[in-house]
Amino acid sequence: LIYSALTYGHGTEGAKLCPEGRNNLKFENWDSPLQMRYYSGKKPKNPTPKQNRNQRLKTKDQRLKTNPQIFELINPKHYKMLNHKSILITGGTGSFGKKFTEIILNRYPEVKRLVIYSRDELKQFDMSQDYTETKYPQVRFFIGDVRDLARLKRACEGIDIIIHTAALKQVPAAEYNPDEFIKTNINGAQNVIDAALATKVKIVVALSTDKACAPINLYGATKLVSDKLFVAANNIKGSRDLRFSVVRYGNVMGS
Repeated sequence: LIYSALTYGHGTEGAKLCPEGRNNLKFENWDSPLQMRYYSGKKPKNPTPKQNRNQRLKTKDQRLKTNPQIFELINPKHYKMLNHKSILITGGTGSFGKKFTEIILNRYPEVKRLVIYSRDELKQFDMSQDYTETKYPQVRFFIGDVRDLARLKRACEGIDIIIHTAALKQVPAAEYNPDEFIKTNINGAQNVIDAALATKVKIVVALSTDKACAPINLYGATKLVSDKLFVAANNIKGSRDLRFSVVRYGNVMGS
């Protein structure tokens, strides 16, 4: 009698054991990385930790190669995701916006257009010294506020992807000026949604914060509302080829 045992993992569905012999052992729907071992009478030695690790790494590599977006992130030579796309970054002169602009221009030199949308003219001027029109003709600087829906719609014309980073985020300031944070973080988020729905934007990615998780301060509460607005916007997009997403991350030094 031939026995089979899983050296690691879980589940044994898909394996059929035939008493006629090993050659008749059949596997159906075998799409998991589980490794089968056979023994007759005496059980073989378990695989070493190194063997298990090598098998896991091999399986992980196979999964990554079947996912184009993940494969692109770990293989710089294959960056294609944002090439020939028009991108708008709200709050583009902030700490995230400046770094993200640098990454886009380095990794996706064929990006069609990169619009930096913010209300700080001095920061835009300083940033434009690094990204001159002669060296980076695809970069545009738009002065505007996310509170201004009309201006936001104008900036979104011809845009494929919006990265929404504009926000007021100082926790003490939010407690002292709650109405201003509501206008920018909540009303501004709704304006981004309305502008995307009114134009031909394909993707909207809104940046959020870990403080939006079970918030204990006004800043976190405004970002939680913002997150819910973006997620719920997927319910009102209708037949548009448009997707709203939210990402959260923690504090950034010097931001």
